[in-house]
Amino acid sequence: MFKAINIIKNFFIISIFFVFFSQLAWSTNIKIDLGLAGEYNTFIFENFQNTSDTQGRLAVGGNACLGADCRGYSVGTSLNPNKNEDYSLVVGGNLEAKSGSVRGNVAVGGSNNNIGPITYYPYTVKTGMSELPIDFESEKKYLTELSHSMSRLTSNGTATTTNSRLNLVGDNQSELQVFSLDESDSIVEYLLSDIQADANIIINVAGKHIDFSNGAGFMNFSDKILFNFFEAETIKLSGGFWGSILAPGADLSGSTGHIEGTLIANQMINSSVQQNHNPFIPFQKIVEIPPSAVPLPSPLLLLATGLVFFLRLNKK
Repeated sequence: MFKAINIIKNFFIISIFFVFFSQLAWSTNIKIDLGLAGEYNTFIFENFQNTSDTQGRLAVGGNACLGADCRGYSVGTSLNPNKNEDYSLVVGGNLEAKSGSVRGNVAVGGSNNNIGPITYYPYTVKTGMSELPIDFESEKKYLTELSHSMSRLTSNGTATTTNSRLNLVGDNQSELQVFSLDESDSIVEYLLSDIQADANIIINVAGKHIDFSNGAGFMNFSDKILFNFFEAETIKLSGGFWGSILAPGADLSGSTGHIEGTLIANQMINSSVQQNHNPFIPFQKIVEIPPSAVPLPSPLLLLATGLVFFLRLNKK
């Protein structure tokens, strides 16, 4: 009798224990810094095919075709021609660049390339490299985790729509201003207001398929704005875009326009979007990310688990 009572008592204690710990979730601390990718104007994990120039450094994990019919493309025109920095062009696969110019060193992993005549200023070109200066897999893991973490930031600004214009209104005090949008906010005009002059701005955009046009309203904050497309699979750009893009899972395209910021995406193909050198300035302070929701296990599952555990324990 007493043994049965002890079993029941212990069973309820462990059930409460399971319920309590199943609801625990830990917050995390991050730094909003794009890491190695932030040193590049454009950072692509897979393939790249674009007809407009990259004014800063370009990194491509897969194959790259630079320019229309892979000719007439320039990389690094905004870089200092007298400063022999690290690689300005890194391609993990094969490179097709039949003409154009590169300001800086070139590293290519593939051996089936079609290069030249290209004007270099004048640094080294290495092909068939077994060890590239970038570990694209590691960088994608880091940036994907950063993107997901930032998506959980609590918004401290509001977004309202008026006559096809999206008004993003800050709290006029935060050093890190956070807004949340979704793919339905395909507005043709954007306006920022009530933002501290030295604030960083994170704009989290939910949705898998994004159509974005004319981000001129962000011009004054372009080097401190980061658009986080944390769910995106495709992004279509048109017009001017002021700000940096973090979209590690998205394939990006666009028939016109330019990006004034850092671009990070999975692929960039069939595109004519120019990438202008305007690096994202990291937010220097540590940011606490709220805990993610932990699903509550069903009561029956908890009871069954606890009962089985203690029945087996008391048989020993």
